[in-house]
Amino acid sequence: MANISSVFSETLQEITKTKLEELAKRRASFEKSKSDAIACATASAGDTIRAVDALSTGVKRCFGIALDDSGSVILQRTKHHQLEIELKNIDRFLTQARYDPSVSTEMLRGWGELLERHLETQSRKYEFADLYGKLVTEWLEADRASSKDSSSDEGFEDLGNAAKLEGRIEWEKNVFTPAEVNEDAISDYLAKLFGIHSPQNSPKGKVYQALEELRKVVERESSQIASDNAFNVQTLRWTISSLVSSNLLPDEKREVLKDFSSNEIILNEIADVLNMRLAALDSWSWGDEVLVEQHRQISGIYNINMQEDLLQAIFLQYIGVKWSLLFKNAFDGFYKYGNGAAWLRMGTKIPLGHKQRLEECLGPLKHRNSVQNKRQALFRHNYFVSQLLTSVPELLGQKTDEGEEEAEYSSMQANQPKKRAINALAQRPAVASQAASVCSAFGAPPTGGLFGAPPTVHTNSLFGDPAEPHEENLFERKYKLSHVPIHLKQSLLHIFSTDIAIETATKGEISAFHSVLKDWNPLLPHETILAVLKFLGVSSKWLDFFSSFLRAPLRFVGDDPSSTEPRVRRRGTPASHQLSDVFGESVLFCLDFSVNQATDGEPLWRIKDDIWFWSSNSVTTVKAWKAVSDFAKVTGTSVKDEKSGSARISNVSFREGGKSRPVDPSLPQGDLRWGFLRLNPSSGHFEIDQAMVDKHIVELRKQLDEKCGSVLGFIQAWNSFAASFFSSNFGKPANCFGRAHVDEMLSTHRRIQQDVFATAFGQGESSRNATSVVDFLKKLIDMRFGVKDIPDGYLFFPAELGGLSLQSPFVTLQQIRQSTLESPEELLERLFRSERASYEYAKKLYTESPNHRPQPDSIFAPNVRKPFISFDEFVHYREAFEHRVHDGIVGTYTVSDVFDKLRREPKPRPIDAEHNENGAIGTALSRLNSGGTHGGAVTSRSIAHPWNSMTPYWQWVTMMYGPEIVERFGGLSLVDAGLLPMGMVSIFRQKRVTWKE
Repeated sequence: MANISSVFSETLQEITKTKLEELAKRRASFEKSKSDAIACATASAGDTIRAVDALSTGVKRCFGIALDDSGSVILQRTKHHQLEIELKNIDRFLTQARYDPSVSTEMLRGWGELLERHLETQSRKYEFADLYGKLVTEWLEADRASSKDSSSDEGFEDLGNAAKLEGRIEWEKNVFTPAEVNEDAISDYLAKLFGIHSPQNSPKGKVYQALEELRKVVERESSQIASDNAFNVQTLRWTISSLVSSNLLPDEKREVLKDFSSNEIILNEIADVLNMRLAALDSWSWGDEVLVEQHRQISGIYNINMQEDLLQAIFLQYIGVKWSLLFKNAFDGFYKYGNGAAWLRMGTKIPLGHKQRLEECLGPLKHRNSVQNKRQALFRHNYFVSQLLTSVPELLGQKTDEGEEEAEYSSMQANQPKKRAINALAQRPAVASQAASVCSAFGAPPTGGLFGAPPTVHTNSLFGDPAEPHEENLFERKYKLSHVPIHLKQSLLHIFSTDIAIETATKGEISAFHSVLKDWNPLLPHETILAVLKFLGVSSKWLDFFSSFLRAPLRFVGDDPSSTEPRVRRRGTPASHQLSDVFGESVLFCLDFSVNQATDGEPLWRIKDDIWFWSSNSVTTVKAWKAVSDFAKVTGTSVKDEKSGSARISNVSFREGGKSRPVDPSLPQGDLRWGFLRLNPSSGHFEIDQAMVDKHIVELRKQLDEKCGSVLGFIQAWNSFAASFFSSNFGKPANCFGRAHVDEMLSTHRRIQQDVFATAFGQGESSRNATSVVDFLKKLIDMRFGVKDIPDGYLFFPAELGGLSLQSPFVTLQQIRQSTLESPEELLERLFRSERASYEYAKKLYTESPNHRPQPDSIFAPNVRKPFISFDEFVHYREAFEHRVHDGIVGTYTVSDVFDKLRREPKPRPIDAEHNENGAIGTALSRLNSGGTHGGAVTSRSIAHPWNSMTPYWQWVTMMYGPEIVERFGGLSLVDAGLLPMGMVSIFRQKRVTWKE
C-alpha cells in the first residue's frame, strides 16, 4: 500500500513538472510575440494610426485571438472576452480615424496605452504564474528532502531529543506494567452507586431499574453488531470516510483509503475479507506485533500512535463506531428514565407551597425556556458522554482543522507557587445592590408567613409540567453545538463565564474547580475498563474481544526486531481509536453519575478527561470534588495536579464588610486555566496569559526557522501555528468575555508578529528588519526568485486564484469587534431594571384588579386573598421559570435572555460592498464565475460571485486587496489556473505539518 501511495505521489509530481514546462514555453512564446508587437509599433511611431494598428495586430497574435477571412475579430472564441470586444472596436475606430481628422492623437494614444496594458498585465500574470510554479517546486523538493532526512535519522533521532526520549521511557514504564486495581472494590462502588441492593420504590431503587433497562439495550443491540454480512460497500464508505477525517492514520494511508473508497470492486473484496474476520471474532488478534511511533504535536506533546494495517484499521473503526452508537443510545435511555427518576435534573427545585404562592400572584409558571432548562439542554445535547456518537454523520463532521489543538499549560502551572483563587468582584456594586437581599428571601426552609411550611418536592410532582417538555424538539437545534472537542471546550468556557456573571450578580458568589484526569489514555487500567463494561451488561464474547484489543503486542519503529521482542500492553488504550473513546466514556459515565447523585442533580461538565464543575453553593462544589476523588481512588486513576485548580468568586455587595469567603481546603489548588486563558478571580473574566504566549513565541520561531527552506511550507506552518493554534487557544470571542477580550487578542497577535520577526531567521538578510509576516515573505521571495513589487493580495488571495493563501487572524477579529458586547455588566443592569418594572406591573395588576385571578381554577387557590409577594420572592426563583410581564409599554428582559445573549458568539459584520456591485470589484467577481478571467472553479469558501456566497473573511480580503489586484492583473485571478499544478497544491495542503522535534 505504501508503494501505491508512492506511485500516486510520483505521478502528481510528474504532472506538476509537465505543467511547469508548458508554462515556460507559453511564457517564452508570449514574450517574443509581445516584443515583436512593441517593436513594430515603435517602428511606426511617426504615424500614430499605423503604430496603434501594428500594436493591435501584435496583441491579437499574443493572445491567439480568432479572426475571420476579412481579418475581423470573432467574439467568444477565447477566454479573453473583454479584450476581444476592445480589439474589435479599436479596429473599427481606426477605420474612422484614417478618414476623420477630428479623431485626436491623444485618443489614438489612449487606445495604444490600453493595448499595452493588456500586454503588461499578461506578462505580469506569466511572471507570477512562473513564480507560483517555482514555489511549488521548492515545496516539493523541501518535502522530499525532509522525508529523506527523517529516514536517515531513524534510529538515533530519539537520542538527540531528551523530551522525546523521556516521554517514551515514561510511556513504556506505564503501559507495560499492570495497574494495581481492586476489582471487588470497583464492583462494590458500582453496586452502591446504582442501587443494586436498594428497595424497589426508593430513589436508588429507581436507579437500579434504569440500570436494568440499560443492560437490556446493551444485550439486545450488541448481538446485532457481528451479524452476517455486516460489511458492504455502503458501510465501508462511511467507515473509510470517518477514518480519513480522523487522526489515526498517516497521510499516505489516508490517500490510499480515498482511492479504495472510489473503487467498488476493491470495496467488495474488502467486505468479503472483513465479514470473514467478523464471523471469527472469537479468534481475532493483532497478529505477532504492532509497530508504534512518536509524533510531535504543535503543542510540543508527543503522541504515540500504532501503525496498524489498513484492513485492521477499517475493521476496528467499524466496530468502534457501532459500539459508540450503542452506548450513546443506552446512556441516553438511562438519562431519560422516569424523567429524572435516576439521573437527577439540575437546578433549584421549587417547594410546592412556594410554587402555589407564586402562581397565585403571577399565574402558571413556565419552565420550558428557563435558564435551568437551557443549561440542562446544553449539557444533555453536548457534554453528556460527548465522545460517543449519536449518528454516523456526526462522526464525519468532527474533522479538526490544522492547528486547532489545545495548548499545553501544565508546565506553566507547575512552575508557579500553588495558590487558591479567592477574590471579590469589586466592580459590580451597582448591579448587585438591587439584588443584595435576594439570597436571603428563601435562604432557609420556611416556617410560616406567606408560604407556610409545605414539604419540598420536585416541581413536576403535582403540576404535570415536566422539567424538559418536548426538549428534543425545542432545544435540539438551538442548543446543539459543534462536537469537535476543542469547539466544545471553547463553548464550555462561554457557559461558565456566563454563569459567573449571572450567579455573582444575583446570588453573590460562585465556586468552581477544574481538573484533568492524569494521562487518561495511557494509564486507564484494563481491569477497570472490563469491570465497568461487565457491570453494564456487555457479554463475555465481547469482553474477550475487548481484552484482546487492549492487550496489543507493541514494538517501537526503529527498534531492532532481532533483539527487541514485542511487549504486551497491560494498561491504557490506543490513541485515536473509536473503541478507546467507548471505553473511556463508559468508565467516565460512572463518574458523571456519581457527581450527579452527590450534588442533587448538578452536572459535571466534561469533555473526555477534562472536567469542570461550578455552583453558587460552595458546599455543593466540595461534594462534587469528593465524588471525583472517590471515583479516582476506586478506579485506579488520578487527577493531574499541575492542571487542576479552583476558585471562589464573590460579589462584595453580598458580604458583610466586603470580605469574601475562602476556598474550601479540600478543593485543588491552582488557577483555572484553558489554553492560553487564565481566570482572573478579581474580575471574573478569562485573560490571556502573556507569559505562556512568550513561551510559545519562542517555539514558533524555532518551527518557522525550520520551514524557511520553502515559502509555501513556511506559510502552511504560519497558518497552523500563528493563526489557527494561537487563535484557538485565546478562546472564541463571545459576549460573556466582552470586547476587551477581542482587543486583547488583537494586541497579542500584533505582538506575536513583532516578536517573531524582531530578529533575523536562519535565512539572514531575508528576514532582517522585517516588520511583519508580509514584509518577511516579500523579502524572502525577492531574495530567492528576484521578484519585486509583490502586491499584498498575492499573499492573502486563495490558491485557486493563484494566491498563496496566507491567513490573517486580524480580519475576523476586526469584523466581530463592534458586534461584541462591551461588558456583561450592562446586560445585568438592564435585567435588574426590567425585573423591577415587571414586579411593579404585576403587583399593580394583582392589587388594583379585584376580580383578577391569575389562576382561578387552581386547586391551591386560597379562600382569603393574601398580599402580593415581595420583590425578593418575585426574583428568587428567576432561573427556575420564565415569567414575562409587560403592559405594552414596559418590555420584559429576563435572566433567560441574559443567559442566551452572554453566551452568544458575535457575528462578523459584513463589509459594505453595495456600491461596488457595478464597479471594478463587482465586474471582476462576475467575470470569475463566467470564466472571463479564470478557468477553474471557485469554492464557496473563497472569492466568488455572487457577493453573499462568500464568507465575511473573503469579502473583507476581496475589498481590501482586490482593487490593487484588479488594477495590476486585469481581474481577481492572478494567474491562468490551467497552467498551474493546483492538484499538487491541494494534496499538499491536506498533509499535516511535520513539526521539528
